[in-house]
Formats: sequence, structure tokens, C-alpha cells
Amino acid sequence: MEKRPDLSLFLTRRNAAFPLAIECKIIDEVNSKSGKLYCDNGVSRFLTGEYAWATREALMIAYVRDKSTIASTLAPLFVPPAPDPAPYAVEGAMSAIGVPPPDLAKSSHSRGFRYPLRQPPCDEPGAIALWHLWLPAAQPALEVHNGATIDAAPCSPLGRVG
Repeated sequence: MEKRPDLSLFLTRRNAAFPLAIECKIIDEVNSKSGKLYCDNGVSRFLTGEYAWATREALMIAYVRDKSTIASTLAPLFVPPAPDPAPYAVEGAMSAIGVPPPDLAKSSHSRGFRYPLRQPPCDEPGAIALWHLWLPAAQPALEVHNGATIDAAPCSPLGRVG
């Protein structure tokens, strides 16, 4: 099964064969949607060449359902030199862009794969810059009550009579 990022943005001044890859994740520690999961199932896919193998930039969007921030949740996973730098191959410190909101930062990562039909040193993809945009998200509007799933959100004005 071919893996694809959640979104592919085709920019007008960029080669249409290589869109900007955008991967989206939910951050919700209570429901096991952790920063580590964001990295293992998101960031890592850019580092192994599953996503954006021919480009040098990509974007990750997190929908944050708890009080997590890039500084509190993601940055500690990227502190160079980490005890084991291999998982996320961070090159240098993460840089915050502005003051939240929005929560925005940029990180740089080396990539361990090679282009199979090229000779060294042209077989190296080079580092990839990942932009991280963390946005506040609403809690799920569904609730389980006595085994039934119900909508826990207040009634929409469009659904009310009167």
C-alpha cells in the first residue's frame, strides 16, 4: 500500500510533479495522541522518504485538543544532541516563528535514504526543513452514554424550531 500525505498542495511556481506535502495529526495526550506519535507517524515519514522524497520542505499541521504547545511537547523531542539522535535526525535547534498564536516553528532533519539510480554524492537527498503549525482544535462532539454514541454538542440554531 502506497503511503501519501494527508494533503498535497500544488504551488504555481513549483514543479507539479512535486507538490508541497502536508501531514496532519491530532495532539491529545489523554487519548494517546502524543508528541511522540506525531513524530513516529508523521515526521519520520519525511525522513525515510515515504513523503516528500524529492523536495527539501514540507509542512506538518497538528490539531491540538489539549494544552500542548510546540515548546512543551515537540521541542523536547528535538533537542540536539539527543541521547539517541537517530529517531528524528535533528540538525540544529528548532526555531520558533513569532509568538503564538499561531504556534509555528521550523526544524531541519537529515534523511537516511538514498536515491537508488544515482551515484554518490548525487544519491543523497539532503536535509528537509519541516514547518510545524499547531492549531487549537475543538473536542470531539460525540459522547458515549449507556453504550450509545450521542452528539454532545449543543443544538445548532439551524436545527431548532421556533
